[in-house]
Formats: sequence, C-alpha cells, structure tokens
Amino acid sequence: MSIPEKVVDLLRDKNIAFFATISSDGSPHVVPVWVDFHAGYIVVNTTTARVKYKNLKRDPRVTISIVDRNDPYNAAMIKGRVVEEVTGREAEEHIDAMAKKYLGLDRFPFRVDGEERVMLKIMAEKVVPIP
Repeated sequence: MSIPEKVVDLLRDKNIAFFATISSDGSPHVVPVWVDFHAGYIVVNTTTARVKYKNLKRDPRVTISIVDRNDPYNAAMIKGRVVEEVTGREAEEHIDAMAKKYLGLDRFPFRVDGEERVMLKIMAEKVVPIP
C-alpha cells in the first residue's frame, strides 16, 4: 500500500508514535515509540525482551497513531503488520540513527547489556490521515 506523503512526513520527523499490539488476553498494549520510514516500510526498533515484541511473535498486527509535534491537528492512524525482523549490526546501527534523529546523539545511550535489538518492518494495510 502506498502511504500518502503527508503521513510519510510525519513518520520521518521527530514525532513520537503510539504503537499498539495485541496482548495474550486480547487487550491492547500501547506504548510510545520512535518511528522511522524506509523503503516503503514503517520501522520501529525494540528489543526481544519487550512486551510489544513478545506480543508480535504471537500476532503481527499493529496499529500506530502519530501526531505532528508542531501541529496536533495533523495526525494519522496506520494499521498494518510486521512483515520482517532485522537483528544484529543493522538493528544496532538503526537505533543509533534513531538516537541521532530524536536526541541529537551519535549513539543510543540506553543500551542494556545482553539485550538483543530488533528492527520491525511494518507494512501498512490501512492509512487514515487526520484531518
């Protein structure tokens, strides 16, 4: 699915997104995340120890809500599914790039020894720009 350019702009800017997965009991699990857009995919970086990752291993469907940090009336809702996971060096480099985007730092400062980073590539299935 093609994502409208105004929504791609939201994803590429320093906007925080709210990322919803489905918990094992069927309830929503919603967390704020850094978000990226690359090669037609929405990209979120996490660790394999996080609840959202465990939820996605069971059910790859997600909903993302994102609001323009400079204009709260410019927003979007995206439904999709995780179609690819990338680990290793590429995931580590990606979290560093996200730290540069969101914090202005060259290296992600919140690493925890022993945690494995993973890039989640999300294919949009429904996009609703707001307004």
